[in-house]
Amino acid sequence: KSARRGTSVTVTAVPDEGYEVADMIINGVSVGNAAVYTIKSITADTTVQVTFKKIGEKAAWNPFVDVKETDWFHDNVKYAYENNLMVGVSGSLFEPNGSVTRAMLVTVLYRAEGEPEITNASTFADVENGSWYDKAVSWAQANGIVKGYSETEFRPNEPIIREQIAAIMHRYAQHKGYDVSAGENTNILSYDDASDISEYAIPSMQYAVGSGLIKGKSESTLNPKDNATRAETAAILQRFIEANK
Repeated sequence: KSARRGTSVTVTAVPDEGYEVADMIINGVSVGNAAVYTIKSITADTTVQVTFKKIGEKAAWNPFVDVKETDWFHDNVKYAYENNLMVGVSGSLFEPNGSVTRAMLVTVLYRAEGEPEITNASTFADVENGSWYDKAVSWAQANGIVKGYSETEFRPNEPIIREQIAAIMHRYAQHKGYDVSAGENTNILSYDDASDISEYAIPSMQYAVGSGLIKGKSESTLNPKDNATRAETAAILQRFIEANK
């Protein structure tokens, strides 16, 4: 397809006879198994991937050679994959130890919200107008879910670190009206690296630890400045959704 940048484009996947859509992936994020999907604002770097399966055939939940039943994150990846929260970096690789960008996490949350209409663009100069994450970041900023490094800098392509994902999930929970009182009496000073947590993120880490969203990388460390891996992100998303059903 060809289209003018910023316009709406409807993509239709046409399976061969006897087959149906198993998954459609827009810019690395699954949008489900519908054969028709409308991209609200096309960009030069928009990519669409579609997988198919035989009609009536149960799609294998685990096409990933790097996710095994003995892995601690097996069930988390399964949940994220089956609920269209995360997909693989390719058809056969999930890359559990790979990083997640700030734009990617916000886009997952925005799509989970049903991609509501945006009235005001974000104030971030490094969020390109019409990019695949533009509306997601604008929505997240407008609702107080992200604040950026400054009023003009979001750093969309930077890997998200553990304290940042705690802050975003904390603010998202508040935006949804969920109970966040679990962090009020949570003592994180028992962790050896508690002093490494940025001041702004302390209440969010208390919430994330107290509610079980984030677990220490060991019994004595939280590693707040470590990049959040794809496996850890899948686990956090599952814990968050199941805790707030």
